[in-house]
Amino acid sequence: MIEDLCVSIKHAQTLLISGRSGSGKTTLLKILAWLLPQSTGEISFMERAYESYDPADLRKNITFVSQNPYLAPMSVFENIRKATGESISRAEIFAFFGRLGFDKDILDRQAAKLSAGEKMRVAIVRAISLKAKVILLDEPTAPLDETNADLLCSLMRDISADFGTSFIISSHDKKLFAQVADQQIELGLPS
Repeated sequence: MIEDLCVSIKHAQTLLISGRSGSGKTTLLKILAWLLPQSTGEISFMERAYESYDPADLRKNITFVSQNPYLAPMSVFENIRKATGESISRAEIFAFFGRLGFDKDILDRQAAKLSAGEKMRVAIVRAISLKAKVILLDEPTAPLDETNADLLCSLMRDISADFGTSFIISSHDKKLFAQVADQQIELGLPS
């Protein structure tokens, strides 16, 4: 149970959530993504209560990338294009991948054959491509080496500045906090 949590995130800011395993970081992200019900308290988005939104409309503005993201058994390009309603070009998609150090062949690779770190970055690019106002990331740097984690942090800072996207990230990665955090909260274990 998460108790006495009050936080406000401004446009284009990044909130980092830390805490021990089992403290509720992932649960909080899932509640914010409307994947789990909240039992008490209030959550609002753009100064409106969550309950006042159609869940489908809320999910267009708030997207969630889990620790183990699902990618459909098709190419990376098809995964992203299907998610975006086919409204995005290969060049637009690759612009994000290029900033993450990938070669152009990433778009044609089969998602099932990607490493855990590659799948995480594909899922994050997919979320960015949806142009959501808020992107929720659960342990995004866990499967990444230091170089790729740094590239991801740089991309998140740029996306926030360029598109006004806010990020809410759960992580144990202290370096991530230093690189992208505008604010941080730490969840404790329930007593």
